[in-house]
Amino acid sequence: MIWNYGNVYRMIRKSKGISQNNICNGNLERSTLSKFESKNRVPSFDTMQYLLEQVNVSFDEFEYICNEYNNSERQAILVDFYSLVSNAQRSKIDTLIKRCELYLKNNNDYKINEINHILHIFIELNEINKLNVSDISVKLATIVWDRISLIDTWTYDDMRTINFIFYFLPLETIKAIVPKMLRSLEKYNTLKEISILRLSILTNFSTIFLENAMYTECKNILDYAHSFAENAKRYDYLGIIMVRKSICEQKSAEVTKWLEFLSMASEEDIVTELKKEIDRHLVGYSSKYDFKTM
Repeated sequence: MIWNYGNVYRMIRKSKGISQNNICNGNLERSTLSKFESKNRVPSFDTMQYLLEQVNVSFDEFEYICNEYNNSERQAILVDFYSLVSNAQRSKIDTLIKRCELYLKNNNDYKINEINHILHIFIELNEINKLNVSDISVKLATIVWDRISLIDTWTYDDMRTINFIFYFLPLETIKAIVPKMLRSLEKYNTLKEISILRLSILTNFSTIFLENAMYTECKNILDYAHSFAENAKRYDYLGIIMVRKSICEQKSAEVTKWLEFLSMASEEDIVTELKKEIDRHLVGYSSKYDFKTM
């Protein structure tokens, strides 16, 4: 990490051919900018925001450049964690756990520690029936929920975290908080990631209905999620949605069609997880509809 932020900013400014006078333009004392660039005096948030706007660089990109054009390990863990589609992605989860534990050896970081808790829960969810999790996993999830439940206004990150511990909340609690979460997400509509989080919440909600054999409710939420998956062009989520809808409708041929779709897209971990759901909920699924994964 390059900690001399002033030097990095000067490098960006000069590479764009922008003078200090152009940056300040009567809105900022030139001495303030000079001190920042030469002596690394970190300005206030408002001033830093102004400076970055003048060179058209976001805070995230500035951090990325300061880290020599790489994500920091913390940011890389966050990116990889939130990119997980399913608890069935075991190899990715195992790797993330190792990275979290290595990072936590040298850093006291509540968020990475929280992610580590959730990843351990994911492993158990992948190995046993979602409705029969251990006391250890419930305890880990409760640690996370106890913190978030006390917050009056959930941030985008809080809602992402809640989404990962859905399975450990009472069904009535979930029914109450999901509409609130979806309304809250509307505040973040300009964030490009919002569509994926909404899809993830809806598909997780459908899982809970499915595992409680509430097939009508499950299909209703999947019908609602369908258009979001298509608009976002997230065909992994679309495949999950269509397999589960077909399970709810007891349509074996449609189940196989969409499993093949996911297999052709190399989503084998998702196929494996969905087959477990099929075994539990699709009555008389005939082997004639089954297929060999690619």
